[in-house]
Amino acid sequence: MGAYVTFDGMGAYVTFDEMGAYVTFDDMKAYVTFDDMKAYVTFDEMGAYVTFDDMKAYVTFDEMGAYVTFDDIEAYVTFDEMGAFVTFDEMGAYVTFDDMKAYVTFDEMGAYVTFDDMGAYVTFDEMGACATFDDMGAYVTFDDMKECVTFDEMGAYVTFDEMVAYVTFDKMGAYVTFDNIKACVTFDEIEAYVTFDDMEAYVTFDEMVAYVTFDEMGAYVTFDDMKECVTFDEMGAYVTFDEMVAYVTFDKMGAYVTFDNIKACVTFDEIEAYVTFDGMGAYVTFDEMGAYVTFDDMKAYVTFDDMKAYVTFDEMGSYVTFDDMKAYVTFDEMGAYVTFDDIEVYVTFDEMGAFVTFDEMGAYVTFDDMKAYVTFDDMKAYVTFDEMGAYVTFDDMGAYVTFDEMGACTTFDDMGAYVTFDDMKECVTFDEMGAYVTFDEMVAYVTFDKMGAYVTFDNIKACVTFDEIEAYVTFDEMGAYVTFDEMGACVTFDEMGTCVSFDEMGACVTFDLMGTYVTFDEMGAYVTFDEMGAYVTFDGMGAYVTFDEMGAYVTFDDMKAYVTFDDMKAHVTFDEMGAYVTFDDMKAYVTFDEMGAYVTFDDIEAYVTFDEMGAFVTFDEMGAYVTFDDMKAYVTFDDMKAYVTFDEMGAYVTFDDMGAYVTFDEMGACATFDDMGAYVTFDDMKECVTFDEMGAYVTFDEMVAYVTFDKMGAYVTFDNIKACVTFDEIEAYVTFDDMEAYVTFDEMVAYVTFDEMGAYVTFDEMGTYVTFDEMGAYVTFDEMGAYVTFDEMGACVTFDEMGTCVSFDEMGACVTFDLMGTYVTFDEMGAYVTFDEMGAYVTFDEMGAYVTFDEMGAYVTFDEMGACVTFDDMEAYVIFDEMGAYVTFDEMGACLTFDDIKACVTFDDMKAYVTFDEI
Repeated sequence: MGAYVTFDGMGAYVTFDEMGAYVTFDDMKAYVTFDDMKAYVTFDEMGAYVTFDDMKAYVTFDEMGAYVTFDDIEAYVTFDEMGAFVTFDEMGAYVTFDDMKAYVTFDEMGAYVTFDDMGAYVTFDEMGACATFDDMGAYVTFDDMKECVTFDEMGAYVTFDEMVAYVTFDKMGAYVTFDNIKACVTFDEIEAYVTFDDMEAYVTFDEMVAYVTFDEMGAYVTFDDMKECVTFDEMGAYVTFDEMVAYVTFDKMGAYVTFDNIKACVTFDEIEAYVTFDGMGAYVTFDEMGAYVTFDDMKAYVTFDDMKAYVTFDEMGSYVTFDDMKAYVTFDEMGAYVTFDDIEVYVTFDEMGAFVTFDEMGAYVTFDDMKAYVTFDDMKAYVTFDEMGAYVTFDDMGAYVTFDEMGACTTFDDMGAYVTFDDMKECVTFDEMGAYVTFDEMVAYVTFDKMGAYVTFDNIKACVTFDEIEAYVTFDEMGAYVTFDEMGACVTFDEMGTCVSFDEMGACVTFDLMGTYVTFDEMGAYVTFDEMGAYVTFDGMGAYVTFDEMGAYVTFDDMKAYVTFDDMKAHVTFDEMGAYVTFDDMKAYVTFDEMGAYVTFDDIEAYVTFDEMGAFVTFDEMGAYVTFDDMKAYVTFDDMKAYVTFDEMGAYVTFDDMGAYVTFDEMGACATFDDMGAYVTFDDMKECVTFDEMGAYVTFDEMVAYVTFDKMGAYVTFDNIKACVTFDEIEAYVTFDDMEAYVTFDEMVAYVTFDEMGAYVTFDEMGTYVTFDEMGAYVTFDEMGAYVTFDEMGACVTFDEMGTCVSFDEMGACVTFDLMGTYVTFDEMGAYVTFDEMGAYVTFDEMGAYVTFDEMGAYVTFDEMGACVTFDDMEAYVIFDEMGAYVTFDEMGACLTFDDIKACVTFDDMKAYVTFDEI
């Protein structure tokens, strides 16, 4: 029935039980949560209002004249003393589009265009234009009005971050890397590496260690220096990186991917899909019943079964549960972010290195067996869970969310937004007249109409009304009345014996029953909360608010104000320059300095600046209008449109019915979003970025660089360096024409071809082919086996249908696998390895080491070293006599047992048991 404020070891929690509203400052972050996906933070005296609706976030600073609005179109506008621009401060202008991750920056040095998620940076400085792809160190620079490709000391680098495609040409050779699909082709002076991690094929060649082994069970590729092992047996493919401890397994039952060092396991079998991150305590499971996501270390559980979804953060003291059709939470410190906003879905595991991004340009995630489709295409998003009966559709007209079995419908149409949860009887309506939020069971109404704003919470008898001239806040059952009229403000809590009055002379706040007194007189103010350990004092010098025991401090002194939570998660500072609000985990900064007001959200890269030149923000029936008259800057949000116009500087940003148009005339830059898509043109520099119905085209004319996102996928082409990266619906192509490097991932396989360099890497349905012509290196994986040939080096490795032959002629080493068995001979070293039908024999004469595998088991004997390794039918003994190390099956030490169905490592004295069964 009321409000509870608790400051405990974890931070500050404000809870309204019946309404389900929680304000939490914990170790992770500061949460303001209202059960139905809404959060409201209001700082009245400071004129700061932060409102998080279902799909919107509003930050308003009235006295400072700064308004930040986060609406469905994610528009951020900043104005400062320099004049009429989209975000012009003393250094220049900034234009930021968060969802698209597009950043356009104009400062004193020139103009900067940055696309962070795509890893593309275009920079116009005093010398000319510079297009930079800097994550991988690839630079395209336009200096002195000339377009050119810049190769630094290491060469040229092309990087697509979110797509995780890396193409690198340096003095040492050529490198092509696709991290997300785990494809890496590397050529340097002494080494040639071809690596496909997720495709479970690893081929590595250097001068010292290149080993490819295929026995009767399959194929083994081992690189001793790097401790990599790739194994293809009858059951599937095993990839092992001993130092990195990465395992990829594809057997008849499905696909298994395990990263032991980071405790990551991805498993897909016939009926289930499991994604497990052990070290981080993150488990994602998709089975026939639904989807389960579990973060053990953080005590976070996300479970999607037939009926419900749960998100729980136990250790952090944060619990979010959405029973009927509600989701989704963010983990900051653990580096896991799950965000569903209007146009994007981001699932990020930072420390784990796993990224799933669905943006406006066309990202498709399909789970066919589970009947789950996530599609983002042509500015639309479709999410369909057929078996579960959940449909989410974002089309041209709006957004529709339907959960059939639960009877929940969310609709965003031309006129507004409608959210209906039938079982819970919640309804959120945004129409022409304003915004209506209705929670029938909870009886909460929020209404914005022509007259003002009305907020009503019936269950707790709370009504907040803002009309044209007055503001009334009434809590009926509690007997609390807050009235802001023309003369002043009066707050009265009758039942508690509390009177708060703000008149012309001062204010008096008294809580008799609780033993708390707040007095505002002509000299100062005193607020004391003895029992709770909170002291608020307003004296002649300033104001101090201290929560000693709970580690929360709020201090207002002469020069500045600090709001600090001990865990360094939230900071609010008001100093001489202005006001600074910092949320460390969330990367949110609000700054008021002498030049104006700055609001910065680092993670979403939003900057808003206002100065003394005059800013006007108007919200009328149709929408929101922001007008800066003196500098000829107009920002208009009507029903479905947004207009930003900067006349004097020749910059126009227009969002109309047909789309969005951004024009910078004096700079020769035109960005246009119309019916067909989006067009961005920089005439003087001859760069063109085009987004049409088919997708997105980025053209640098003199450089001839094309980036294309169409319905079929994404194409990236750099003609001068003959680089093409193509992702369509079923295939991914990476082509570097000058270097004759082709990397192709189609629906079943992957092909990597380097013609001039003589490197061919092919992964088709039947096998894998790796060929290095000029270098005389051939690695071929066909249906029956693998062929590895190093001609000039005198090394031949052959795996054919009849057997396997591995020969290192100059080194005097011969390895032969024929029908009868396997023979490995190192003549000069006097070492012989023989695998026949009866078993395997390995003999090192000079070293006196014998390894024998017969029908009865496996025996490994190192005579001179005094080491004996014995594998019989049931168990294994490893004995190192001279070294004083014994591994036995008795009480003397440790027992290492490999039987038919499992591997058991038992350390009796230490009481450590490790068991590996068939799974």
